[in-house]
Amino acid sequence: DYAHNPAKVAAAINGAVTGGSKRVFAVFQPHRYTRTESCALEFGKSFDYASQTILTSIYPAGETPIPGVSSQLILDSALQHGNQNIQLIPDREKINDYLMELIEPGDLVIFMGAGDIWKIGEDLVERLKVRYLISGDPEKDLAITGEVIVNVPLRKFTTLRVGGNADILATAESTEEIQKIITYACKHNMKLFVLG
Repeated sequence: DYAHNPAKVAAAINGAVTGGSKRVFAVFQPHRYTRTESCALEFGKSFDYASQTILTSIYPAGETPIPGVSSQLILDSALQHGNQNIQLIPDREKINDYLMELIEPGDLVIFMGAGDIWKIGEDLVERLKVRYLISGDPEKDLAITGEVIVNVPLRKFTTLRVGGNADILATAESTEEIQKIITYACKHNMKLFVLG
């Protein structure tokens, strides 16, 4: 969601909460140092209805950093407001690792901000595809014993060392697993390419 000021962040979370999800996880990337500095107190109240909130580092949008201004200001405001379900994860690469440990079927994760936070959302979607590809539910998943990897460069597997990335690479260990992979790909309208 493009929400990047306190009112829009609160509205996005409130809308998500009323949508019937089990839990709502809000991931917020503050936009600009000047906005963070001027709105930190209001932002602290914006996350009240989220089950869990994750703040990441500020997207500068061309601004020069302001000494003493960081996402910590929003975190401190939220904590002072009484919200204990909020934390700062400045290393964006670790956000989805954290979420993958917590989220369950029925949860909703909303990524908010006017910067590039959407990229983290796309990565989470890819990770969840793999999780539910191998989660062991035979009605929904592959349930194969072979390896399943996301976003793999195919050049590692070709003689000429060329090729783009595969969204999902599933390694079959039997003819039955090949059949499961093909069936799964067809059922979910996924492009399928067989190597080997």
